[in-house]
Amino acid sequence: MTSGAKKGCGNNCGTALVLVIGVLAIVTISVSSFLALLHASINYTRREEAHAWCVHVAEAGLEKAVAELRAGRAAYTRESDTPVGVGEFSIGVSGVNGRYTITSRGRIARGGLTTVRTLQAEVRIEGRRVVEFKWREIDP
Repeated sequence: MTSGAKKGCGNNCGTALVLVIGVLAIVTISVSSFLALLHASINYTRREEAHAWCVHVAEAGLEKAVAELRAGRAAYTRESDTPVGVGEFSIGVSGVNGRYTITSRGRIARGGLTTVRTLQAEVRIEGRRVVEFKWREIDP
């Protein structure tokens, strides 16, 4: 015996399925966009952190050169790949009569990323006293 109720869905067949697929598509696009933004933010932060560490390593090179010059080692002109902390520095010194130009290159390699920064300082030393010390980053 049949109850007389209509079987099937009439004109609404598939409406719920299309609605669910649409909502899933919107959620998928939103999550994908969020993850892409998160990934870009993490990469930016890693690059900025590596830059900061690299500048600190190069500053250590400047300080080492100034210490050598203050100690009276006027023949001190260069030092290469000296390890310090998380990286290494190389130094070049030129100048005479207490006025020196010091170039220090800091380099770190972390997580597959190698970062190099170069600092240049103009230094004036009288006796064992540093009278003037100005530095700037000369990387592009």
